[in-house]
Amino acid sequence: MENAILYDYYSEIIGKGDKLIFLPAAGFTGNEGLIIADYLQVDFETHMLDLPGFGRGLGIQGRVTSLAMAKWLKGYLDQKNIDKASFIGHSLGGGVLLAFAKHYPEKIKKLVLLDQGHKPMPRIPKTEFGVFAYSFPVLNVMAALFGNSFLKLLRPLFAS
Repeated sequence: MENAILYDYYSEIIGKGDKLIFLPAAGFTGNEGLIIADYLQVDFETHMLDLPGFGRGLGIQGRVTSLAMAKWLKGYLDQKNIDKASFIGHSLGGGVLLAFAKHYPEKIKKLVLLDQGHKPMPRIPKTEFGVFAYSFPVLNVMAALFGNSFLKLLRPLFAS
């Protein structure tokens, strides 16, 4: 392997059959996918992989780019001698998988992206966003009324 980087991974593997890689949301370990792995264990060997820097594996050194994330995941597949697999990504895990799909589409049999489904999201999410949460309903109404023109006005606020 030219310019190979060896990463330290942590994964739990359940089942037999086709290879399936599960990547969790930020702040969770790979076994967030345990219910999925248990359900699919007859047909799939599910690798519940901790994200780099979260859980029991090491982080990515240096600047984290979409290519760095994709290479991190490809490194795991290479270490496990997995040529092609199906993938499930939840939240940030889905973001890592989108980067992987861009750089290594030939490695993907199937790709499933899960949203923030692990807890209910209140209309005004004060716990997650503090006082800024009160602006969400206003922003939502403005976006519904004025569409893309309003969103383009907001873009510079979030560009950095």
